[in-house]
Amino acid sequence: MTDGLSPNLQHLETSATIAISAEAKRRKAAGEDVIDLGAGEPDFPTPPIPAEAGIRAIKDGKTHYSANEGILELRAAAATHLSLLSGGRPVNADHIVVSNGSKQSLFNARATSWRFRHRPGCRIRRSCTWRAPDP
Repeated sequence: MTDGLSPNLQHLETSATIAISAEAKRRKAAGEDVIDLGAGEPDFPTPPIPAEAGIRAIKDGKTHYSANEGILELRAAAATHLSLLSGGRPVNADHIVVSNGSKQSLFNARATSWRFRHRPGCRIRRSCTWRAPDP
């Protein structure tokens, strides 16, 4: 099955989040009244403001990958909003990361903290324990 591929593939499991959503879809199709809290997909249409912003972005040619930390204008808007919520405390957009989801954020945080021999300044050792909730 993994001939020529990484042996790590033998340890991959189905995403629990996707499995929950698949089961919810199956039950809905069977006529059950189900609220799917799995993948975080909304059960309502995209509101007009973000839909129109997406269309405008496509028309403006913003169709390429963004920076890993997220679009600067979005991070700056988040910083301004957080500053207002915290009574005017300054929030630096460079300290904000906008990602495509919690799994990606947790992976990025974990990956940047692994200690490699060529990165002696890393503060987290391999012996550190990471805890993350399981859906």
